[in-house]
Amino acid sequence: NLSNIDKKTDAVEVIQQNVNGFSTDFTRIVEENSSAVPTILTETTTATGFVYRQEGDTVYIVTAYHAIADAVRINVLFGTTYRCDATLLGYDIFADLAVLRIETPYQIPVLKTGDATQLKRGEYVILIGTPLSAEYSGSVRTGMVASKLLSIGNSITVEEENHDYW
Repeated sequence: NLSNIDKKTDAVEVIQQNVNGFSTDFTRIVEENSSAVPTILTETTTATGFVYRQEGDTVYIVTAYHAIADAVRINVLFGTTYRCDATLLGYDIFADLAVLRIETPYQIPVLKTGDATQLKRGEYVILIGTPLSAEYSGSVRTGMVASKLLSIGNSITVEEENHDYW
């Protein structure tokens, strides 16, 4: 609130606090979620995925189908050091989604997501991923919702369990 500001220096301090608070919120969100966004590696492709569920030693990861469609072997890389083999469980070529499964004794964080149906034009979004190659793993970009999402009303079946997505 800038209505109670008497001096130019007070205005600068308020603006700096708002900018720093905004930056800190983004930084916190990135720190809390980066471990749930692994790099997906195949013989020819580098992509990004996200952990959406863990049950015991089984971890489920969503990625882009086109990135793994022709893969003979799929690896998942967490950070720069923990790599494991993945199995393709299901996919939807029209939505370009694939679900992978890995087995690990480690507790892997699940990505914290929101309700896409509640997004509004003008809201900020944060993208965490791996553009181009694994050396850029964990890259961060921000964007803004430009339009309301349209529901495509599809679902994907993984291990005989149906999952709806928008």
